[in-house]
Formats: sequence, structure tokens, C-alpha cells
Amino acid sequence: MAGVTVTLTPSRADLEEISAVTGEDGAFALTGLHPDTYRLTVTFPEGSVLSRADAVKLPLKPGENSQTADLALAMGDSWTDQRL
Repeated sequence: MAGVTVTLTPSRADLEEISAVTGEDGAFALTGLHPDTYRLTVTFPEGSVLSRADAVKLPLKPGENSQTADLALAMGDSWTDQRL
């Protein structure tokens, strides 16, 4: 889904929040991350919700326009080929 805002907010004060908006194919990239526990916030365009979560490895639930989840990111961790 295009136009979804994906934001990671770090728990450490010395790190900055990072955001991306999904492209036409639903792909997004968040780069330059450091090990930390991040708050993931996903906000869909007005009037849209995640309808299926079976293809998404991130902890998201269908049927909600905006949702958050905590993600612990260790050195070397990655989530690749995620599309919303």
C-alpha cells in the first residue's frame, strides 16, 4: 500500500526519530539505525487500514489505521522485504 508512514522512535535520547513513507509497491527503507529498543508507529492514509497481516513479519494487526509496537533492534538485525 502506498502512502503509509512508518516511524521508528528510539528509547535513547542520543538517537533521532526516523520516518519513511511507503512507495507505490508498499516498500520502505529505514537506514542508519543503531542498536536500541524502538517504538514502531505505522499510520495508514486516511480511510485505510491494514487488511491482512499474514505477509508482514512486523507485529501489526489488521483493521487499525494507526498502531504502535516496541521492537528491540540488536546489532546486525534487519527486517527485509517488508511491504505494507
